[in-house]
Formats: sequence, C-alpha cells, structure tokens
Amino acid sequence: MTMPLDLLLVRHGESEGNVVVEAAKEGNTALFTDAYMTTPGHQWRLTARGREQAATIGAWVAAEFPKIHRYYASPYVRTKETAGCMALPGARWLLNRALRERDWGEIGSIPKDEFESRPEYELNARHRRQDPLYWVAPGGESIAFVAEDRVRNVLDTLHRECGEQQVVCVTHGEVMWAFRLVLERMDDLRFKELDDDRSAKIHNCMAFHYSRANPADPTDVSRRLEWLRTARPVLDETSGEWRVEESGWTRLEFGALSSDDLLAQVEQVTPLLDL
Repeated sequence: MTMPLDLLLVRHGESEGNVVVEAAKEGNTALFTDAYMTTPGHQWRLTARGREQAATIGAWVAAEFPKIHRYYASPYVRTKETAGCMALPGARWLLNRALRERDWGEIGSIPKDEFESRPEYELNARHRRQDPLYWVAPGGESIAFVAEDRVRNVLDTLHRECGEQQVVCVTHGEVMWAFRLVLERMDDLRFKELDDDRSAKIHNCMAFHYSRANPADPTDVSRRLEWLRTARPVLDETSGEWRVEESGWTRLEFGALSSDDLLAQVEQVTPLLDL
C-alpha cells in the first residue's frame, strides 16, 4: 500500500459566510442578520463570484489531471456546490465528513469583535491570540485536533485504497491548514510563522497539489508526497477575465531533529522561573 501519486486539495469558492465575515472586518456588521446567525454554517451557499472561481479552477484541474481516480468532497453545501461547479468530466463524488470545516462551536456565526469583547469569552479570546495552533473555539475544535484526528483518518483511507492514483478533495481552508501540518511535517514554530504571514493565506478555490513524482523527472517517484505546488483563480480587473495563477514546485523537507536542534528550539522560550 502506498499514498496516492497525486493529491489535490481544493478550497471551496467564495461563500455567503466569507462575504459576511469580510464585511465585518471592514466595520460593517449589518450582514450578521438573525437569518444568518440562526442558519447552520454548513448550509451557506456560494456567491456568484464563488461559482466563477470554482469553474475556473475546475477547468485548470481538468487540463492538468486528465485521469482522476477518486473524487472526495466535504458534505457542506458550499463544498458540494464548488465540486459541482468545477464540472470535472466523469466525476463521481464521495462525501466524507472528515473533510468538513473545522468546528467553530459557539462563535461560528458571531462577529469577531463580539467574540473578543464578550466577558464570557475573554480568556478564550486571549488563548486564541497566544496559541492559535492549540486554541479550541468554545464548543469547537483546534487546528491540532483536526490534523491529528480527521486528517490522519483521511490519509489512512487514501493509503489503503488509493495507492498510485490521482485524488482530488474539495474541502475548507482550516482543514487544508491541518493537511499542511501533517503532509509537510510542520512543527509548531513554523505554523506560527505562517499564521502571522498574510501572504500565506489559503484563498477561495486555491488548490494545493502534492505529488510523489519529481516534476523534473516523472520516473523519479518517492514513497511519500514530496513535491508541492499551488494554483488559484485570479480575476483580471481590467479585462474581467478569470485566470489561474500557479506557483513553482517546492520540494518538501522531512529532516528529523537532533537533540541539539530540540534544545535550540527550547532556548527560544524565555523561562518563567530562575531555577
């Protein structure tokens, strides 16, 4: 049994929830209506822009991957709509709950400012700022939990059933971060660096393509998913046309840490006691 030859993770297109949250960041909380706050997040639809993003990345996927063997999608409405709008020829989608969005619990449908200002969430909001990897939303999940529980569940299935195949999974941004933690063997320090880096954002309909095959020599195939590139739909504001922006390939590093490496990381933490 081996991992898939190629694994493609695609975030859903722009959703109603994305629009509401982005508007709130600009100070407009008018879209946090009773209807929005009482509708479960798994029922948010795509916007017209989101459907265009899905069609754009779908055309790229169809051209780059002429023979996909397995199609997975989160059962949420916005991921199902994205998968459908990608219009991949002959696709037969399997819905997998392990690919659902990270559970945001009690704060999934309230503005961020309200979460940070309400007295009952004061300690939890502080934890979020201090420790985003292990922070657990009230009644929800941490990124670390999604990685070590749900993502490893998915990867175990792929290892058993999809060796040497090409697989596409339509999922969510937070879940893709959890995949990155596992597939790239990302340590806590690296996650914190990327979490603070706005350029590392996973955009709507952004695709992460992991491959075991060396892009410079397809006959050179690793035992693990060792190569990574990304692609995302971008709207040309002048022409009004959508295009796909690709990154170059990166080879993932999987080096283990020596005892000295561990101690060097420890030294970055200031002791609380002089003992």
